[in-house]
Amino acid sequence: QAGETGDRIARPVTVHPNGHETAITASTILSPGDNILAVTLPPDTLPLSSDTTLKVYPNLGAHLRDALAAMATYPHGCAEQILSTAWPSLLLQRYSASLPQRDEKLQKQTHLNLEEAYENLLADQLPSGGFAYCSRDRSADLALTAYAVQFLTEARNFIAIDDAVLNKAVTYLSQQQPKSRSTAGLW
Repeated sequence: QAGETGDRIARPVTVHPNGHETAITASTILSPGDNILAVTLPPDTLPLSSDTTLKVYPNLGAHLRDALAAMATYPHGCAEQILSTAWPSLLLQRYSASLPQRDEKLQKQTHLNLEEAYENLLADQLPSGGFAYCSRDRSADLALTAYAVQFLTEARNFIAIDDAVLNKAVTYLSQQQPKSRSTAGLW
């Protein structure tokens, strides 16, 4: 306790009696006729203390899909973080659209992530059309705006994007380009 204020801090603590948690991963590409995947546990492993998870993928693409699904999270933070956390959802939407049988649950969640990313990103677009890193910033960033244009252009295949938002950003980018000088006489 903190003196007269009576405030206190409580934190959970995980106790690992006689040891600590360790994760071991084994991977291999199985060939026809292979039926053994060996996993060697450390010699100091406590009896009856191990759990096993086995994941078998039919190809490396399925493994990548699982990794992207684990990365697909609620987009939040500054504009760059919003865009970067939304990309896995965008890639999964694109991948899912190419499959004959879709994972409806994953497709629904990644669709919601894309809509949230778009809504959160709108707070970071300035009247100039450019995007700022944070909604409280008053100056747009050229690279970030280009990143946002690329994301919005890709995302419009899966969610509704207001053309005015995208057009303002593209106009901002074009206005930031240096004016071309006449090349007469340079040859």
